[in-house]
Amino acid sequence: MRAAIVFFASKHRDRYRLLAQKIAEGFISQGNQADVIDGEQETDKRLTIYQYLVIGCEPSSLFGKKIPASVSRFLSQTGTVGGKRSCAFTAKHPLASSRALSQLMKVMEKEGLFLTYSEILVNPEQAESLGKRINT
Repeated sequence: MRAAIVFFASKHRDRYRLLAQKIAEGFISQGNQADVIDGEQETDKRLTIYQYLVIGCEPSSLFGKKIPASVSRFLSQTGTVGGKRSCAFTAKHPLASSRALSQLMKVMEKEGLFLTYSEILVNPEQAESLGKRINT
């Protein structure tokens, strides 16, 4: 199976890149292929070729009421994503994690993605564990 791990972060880009790379490592350890994509920088990527999508983003507001507008824009411009299995994640934030995850899931479902997992990640080890679980 081939997966794309796409993250959207402007303030904590390194943290989200590390989490995405660890998810990819866990996924690859199960005998699959994975590509890590920075959704803020690589806006011309096509997701049609992937069987599984993992999308992560940081909250844009203090309480997680908003996520980056680039998430919706990216998903709508990357080819056919409707009906693909997917996973949503965000990093642990004291006030905004669960609400931002909920907003991300709404955007993904609006684009027609079928969510199989959603998780708030605390550390890279948890991210790698998630990558191993999403194989099924």
